[in-house]
Amino acid sequence: MSAKCECGGTYRRVKLPSYDFSGFAGLPVELRDAPGLRCDACSGVALDGEIINAALLLLTQQILGLPRVLSPDEAKFLRKRLQLSQKALAERMHIQRETVAAWECGQKPLSPQHDYILRGLHFGAQLPAGVAPFPRDLMEEALGRVHAAGKIPPKPEPFIIAAELKGLRKTAVHA
Repeated sequence: MSAKCECGGTYRRVKLPSYDFSGFAGLPVELRDAPGLRCDACSGVALDGEIINAALLLLTQQILGLPRVLSPDEAKFLRKRLQLSQKALAERMHIQRETVAAWECGQKPLSPQHDYILRGLHFGAQLPAGVAPFPRDLMEEALGRVHAAGKIPPKPEPFIIAAELKGLRKTAVHA
C-alpha cells in the first residue's frame, strides 16, 4: 500500500539523516537517521504517525531525565503531553493558572518544587487516556535529579533523538 503526497506523487520509505522535529514538539528537536517518507515527485518528506508518537515519547523521557530545572518550553511540552490546559495543570498542582503562564512565557522561573510536581505527574496513576506511564526506575532517576538540579543554561541545547528510532518501521502514513 503506497501513500500519496499532496502533490500527487507517491511516498517512498527512506532513512532521513536529519529531520527538524521542532514543529511537532514545540521546542528545538532533531531526529537523526529516522525512518521517514520522501515523495518521488516533489521530494517532500513526512513521518509515519508511529514514528511521531515514538519520538514524542522518547523526547518526554529525555526531558523528564534532565539534571536541571526545566526551561519554559520544556515545562510547556510536559504540560501538553499530559493533555492539560494551563488552568487544569494549575488546579492539579494547587497553584494559580497565572503561575503556569508565567513559567511558560519565561516571566517567572519554575521553582524546584513545582518542577518536581510537574515531572511527577507523568508518573502518576491518573494519567489521561492515551498517555502511557513510565517505568518506576525512570521515575526514581528523574525525580531524584530534581533535588540537585542546576540552573537552566541561557540557551538550552536542542534535543537529539537518534538510535532509538532506527528499529521502527510501519507501512502506512497516519494523518
